[in-house]
Amino acid sequence: MKGIFVLSYHKKPGSFIDREYPKGVSDQLNIDSVDQNKIYSFNRMRNSDPNYIYMKIKGAQVGSFFSGIDNNFIGYPNQCLCVVFDHENPTLFEEPLKEITKELLPMLAYIREDDEEISKGLSNDPKYQNFDEILGQKYNNLLEQFGKSKPIAITPPPKFESSSQKIEDSIQQGNEHNINNTSIEKTPSDGIMKRFNELETHYEEKIENLKTELMDWKNKVRELTEEKVSFTHEIEEKEESITVQKDKAFIWKKQLETANEINYKLKDSVNKLIEKIKELEDEIENSADSKKVFDLRINIAEINAELEVSMDKNKRYEREINSLNSEIVDLNNKLEIAQTIKINSNIKTDYDLDSKMKEILEEIQSLKSKLIEAKKTVKVQRREIVNLHKLLDLS
Repeated sequence: MKGIFVLSYHKKPGSFIDREYPKGVSDQLNIDSVDQNKIYSFNRMRNSDPNYIYMKIKGAQVGSFFSGIDNNFIGYPNQCLCVVFDHENPTLFEEPLKEITKELLPMLAYIREDDEEISKGLSNDPKYQNFDEILGQKYNNLLEQFGKSKPIAITPPPKFESSSQKIEDSIQQGNEHNINNTSIEKTPSDGIMKRFNELETHYEEKIENLKTELMDWKNKVRELTEEKVSFTHEIEEKEESITVQKDKAFIWKKQLETANEINYKLKDSVNKLIEKIKELEDEIENSADSKKVFDLRINIAEINAELEVSMDKNKRYEREINSLNSEIVDLNNKLEIAQTIKINSNIKTDYDLDSKMKEILEEIQSLKSKLIEAKKTVKVQRREIVNLHKLLDLS
């Protein structure tokens, strides 16, 4: 075998090598993004459930175990654990890779949680150091069990010098034991056990949180169900109200139709009357006596004007008569006083007073005569107006 790597998927970069061992093996073998997408796509196209395939890329043979997607997955969804073969038999690696997938992918997901550098692929963050060591141990176990050649020797980065040196020493020891047909059992370090305990505690907390969220959702569903029942009752009441309104609207519609029919008939009658009036006006205008009617109307207007003048005179005469009557009353009072004085003192009545009384009486008599003549004139004029209206009607 030449190396092992974890292939992950993110919507922005697509497929990318998440972790690898030995460090830099993908660059050494020139496994670029095209090859990575090819491996990932072949697994996905074969089946969305966990599956194992092997293929050739750029002269190298790669075995890939796909963890699966949706609800049916092993370890962690949508990732591939890949091994680059040398002369090994690829058909022997399905079950071993399945076991390693089940163990390592949840650990990687926990370590990489909320990692902002996920879209950039490989990260040099020290938090991955323990995982890389475990990945190297799993690779060495495969190498001891199935390997026929040494891995590619690659100088590790300085910051991981001690860990890489340990891994190289372990690989060297494994190769020596293969030659002697012996094997050395690998025991996990205290740090690895601590990491497993942390993972177990972390997922137990997640399970408890999920149970709490599930209970909250159940309560929300119950509340929504109650609200739904309440809304259903309200909707039924609204529907009943709408039905009543529809019935009223239907009745109003019928009444409106009846009113429109009556209105239409009235409009028709009015139009007919307008036409008849127009015909009569046309007939009057076209009549031979139209000039006579016109003259009669002028005469009526003139007589009305004279009548108004006569009535004004009549009113003026009546006011003058009323004024003279008031003076007569005053003179009568004076006369009574004078007669009383005359009786009591045997003095003759004032000549001037008698003369004044006589003049007033004569003036009253004259005004009464004028008033009688004015009333006669008004009466005659009114009679003429009535006769003219009769003639106009007959025309």
